[in-house]
Amino acid sequence: KTGDHLARLKFYDKENSILLSQNFTEGEYYCASAVGATAPNVGTGIKISETGKRVIIAPARRGKTLFLFSSAASFSRHVNVNAVSQRLIESIPNPTYDSLRDTHVRWWHEFWSRTFMHISSPDGLADFMGRVRYLLLYNMASSSRGKIPPLWNGQIHITDGDVRQWGGHCIVWTTEIRYFPLFAADAIDLTEPFFNMYLGWLPSCEIVARQRWGIEAGALFPETAPFDGPRILPEDVAQEFREVFKGKKKKSELTERARKMCLFDSHLRVVSTYDNYYSHTSHVTSSGSELAMLAWWRYRYTGDTQWLARAYPLLRSTLEFYRHFVKKDDDGHYHIYGTHVHEDFWLVKDGIMDLAAIRGTAPLAIRAARTLGVDEDLRKHWKELLENLAPYTMGSDDDSGKLGGGVLAGDVWSAGHLFKISGQHNPEDVWYFPIFPFEDWTRETLDPRTDKIVEKLMGLSRWMGRLQDGSPLHTSIRTPISIARGGRGDMLPKIFAMYYAAFRPSYSNGFAEFGGPQSHSIEHLGCISTALQEGLMQSVSARPGQSEIISVFPAWPKEWQGAFRLLARGGFLVTSAKKDDAVEFI
Repeated sequence: KTGDHLARLKFYDKENSILLSQNFTEGEYYCASAVGATAPNVGTGIKISETGKRVIIAPARRGKTLFLFSSAASFSRHVNVNAVSQRLIESIPNPTYDSLRDTHVRWWHEFWSRTFMHISSPDGLADFMGRVRYLLLYNMASSSRGKIPPLWNGQIHITDGDVRQWGGHCIVWTTEIRYFPLFAADAIDLTEPFFNMYLGWLPSCEIVARQRWGIEAGALFPETAPFDGPRILPEDVAQEFREVFKGKKKKSELTERARKMCLFDSHLRVVSTYDNYYSHTSHVTSSGSELAMLAWWRYRYTGDTQWLARAYPLLRSTLEFYRHFVKKDDDGHYHIYGTHVHEDFWLVKDGIMDLAAIRGTAPLAIRAARTLGVDEDLRKHWKELLENLAPYTMGSDDDSGKLGGGVLAGDVWSAGHLFKISGQHNPEDVWYFPIFPFEDWTRETLDPRTDKIVEKLMGLSRWMGRLQDGSPLHTSIRTPISIARGGRGDMLPKIFAMYYAAFRPSYSNGFAEFGGPQSHSIEHLGCISTALQEGLMQSVSARPGQSEIISVFPAWPKEWQGAFRLLARGGFLVTSAKKDDAVEFI
């Protein structure tokens, strides 16, 4: 017992098996787990030590002895996890190692037969990057078949108990990057835990929009939150938090009750433990829009209207948040004040991430509502928002040049207008957000003015200065994907090598410990795999919500050979090959 937290452990012994049950309670919180172990059909016994430890004793015999282990867990007091764990073992009639392994092998055989990628290059780099993709798919297929997605830092492979560098909260940025490649890889079933978790947050995030931002409609998904969703505060504490969070009250004025309640949700902690009322992800408002984009992708890759009906509330609520968050100024445009452009620029006006989020998701919400035959009035409001949204800021605009990170020219998109805080805080190529993931520009857009901006942006990335010496690059950005979306296959080989090199130490199993011990990650595998697939095939629209156009090898290095089968939006499986810079067949 620690404070109000109570942990219980109990053994349930049978003649030839052990069952260990644990449950944890604190106030209304409850979770339970059970682990069972047995060696069937060999006459095992149970030995109990003086300390209470249990040991299965199996008789000596020739050949191999089969041991079975099962586990079950639940957050409901109404689920008997002991019975579930026991039934799992008992459900296997006359188990043998070969019969169990055959089921396992059949699953993997079917999984690997869905798509393929065979790529090579004279220097072996393409071959290596192809293996990176297979490691990503293997890891996700091994760890993303449960009810919730694995955490980015350690996933399900933590080896030191509850020690997990960076903590136990889910981060949208580092969670979604591992799921991006699964759509084209025809592994959409592996995205179910991801969507199951975030769609489950939706009711709480609708309350969060009001409690933390004072927005009475829509939903706000914090960039970081516990796996079971952001914490809902008592209304008086929510009022205190909101006043500090919006800079209207000093954090020193928080009551002790409010301070304690804000300690264990990473988004709330900003008002109780940081020097200011803002930190790296505190005022990011576009995370829910990124989730909505992925939900739309799943619909377009499958054509599943039942899924669209399930995912539509996510599109609707995240867009409604923005519709009530924007302010219409005297210039007739809707503007956004005081949000972060991810971790890079803080508390800006008209941040490029927010503007891209609205432009990328509003047409999708309109099309989804029309497809489902709902929200006719809202569609008109969303259309009006889209038509009058502030333009992207340019490097030549007043104050926006100060948010260029020392990289950008005056005739390309900037991060936004300077509002409350000057300077750059975590260098990222944020000006690519209209390209990926929000797809406000694609290679199919064919707008001369925007095409020129994107073409220039491709050469202005802070990466370009390092392309000559091949030094490692900042790791948490998605620039390789945007470079592929921009059709710059000539840049990809060096960028892949530099990006992979930035994740050190890196191991042969694909894990990288760049975040520290017990935070091994495959974030880099997700980014590289997505960029590879986008280099081989793209299925994107000229404008968000329009029909997609499929192109093969749109961003493929000339010296690389390649053959693939990938899933395109619209439900097409596309197989093609390119040899000596010529497409052999589609």
